[in-house]
Amino acid sequence: QMKDSRPKTKVVIRRLPFNLTEDAFLSAIENWKEHSDFFYYVPGKLNKAGEIVLARAYINFREPSFVFDFSEKFSSHVFLDSKGGEHKPIIEYAPFQKVPKGRRRQDPRQGTIETDPDFLQFLEKLNAPKEPRLTAEQQLEKRLAEERELIAASGGVMPPVTTPLLEDLKAKKFAKAQKLQSQARLPKRPSDRSERRKRQKERDKAKEKGVKVEGGTEKRRERSRRRDDKRRKKKEKDAAPTSISAPSGGPSDVLNTSMNGATAGGGAANTQDKEYSGGSGGGARPGRLHAQPRGGAGAGVPS
Repeated sequence: QMKDSRPKTKVVIRRLPFNLTEDAFLSAIENWKEHSDFFYYVPGKLNKAGEIVLARAYINFREPSFVFDFSEKFSSHVFLDSKGGEHKPIIEYAPFQKVPKGRRRQDPRQGTIETDPDFLQFLEKLNAPKEPRLTAEQQLEKRLAEERELIAASGGVMPPVTTPLLEDLKAKKFAKAQKLQSQARLPKRPSDRSERRKRQKERDKAKEKGVKVEGGTEKRRERSRRRDDKRRKKKEKDAAPTSISAPSGGPSDVLNTSMNGATAGGGAANTQDKEYSGGSGGGARPGRLHAQPRGGAGAGVPS
């Protein structure tokens, strides 16, 4: 985007006294008014914080040469405020060099109000004769007459007064009633607490009559008894003696078994002997197994 190459002709004069009037400033620049085509003055003021905002002025000259002449001569001008303070203005180019055009857009409706239909209707209502105001008794009689006409039109019954809000409330109430009616048709499901109480009463009555009821507690007790029976049978099976038959016709009733590999030579060995006691006459009779003391001269040697 190319910058504007036209020379600058608009300046701003700053640091003017805040109480300086526009007429006083125009009298100070009387010699340059004929060389300018635009002037705008911003008076000073006190802001909300109580601070002084100085005045400023904008001037647009017709030729750039007048800008330098004005800056050279007016920069030495001194303004005095109401308290005798001196204010020396500062002259610089205005940041915005464009000047508003003097042409104004004319409204096409200007001067046509007397033919405007809305205005003519307003005049008719304004000039129309006003109806006399009714008294309180007349207003009551008028209201009763309207109600009698409504009753006659509806067959002798006063029609109910309704509004959109009342209609909405009626619709919500009807929907709620329909929902409750549909829920009432379904079988009511008993709560868990009432169901437990009912089962407990049945079990209590059955116990009084001596009848066994398959309830939750009875089932747990039955399963516990079955587990106890299985454990007892297993223990009895494990504790049962092992039957070992002696050789027929053998004179000896004792069988010594070496468990941990006794050495040949009869030294001290880590062995366990099991003794079997048989009956006389060559018949075998189960006896009791018992552990023999370890070690000894004859340990681990069958007799």
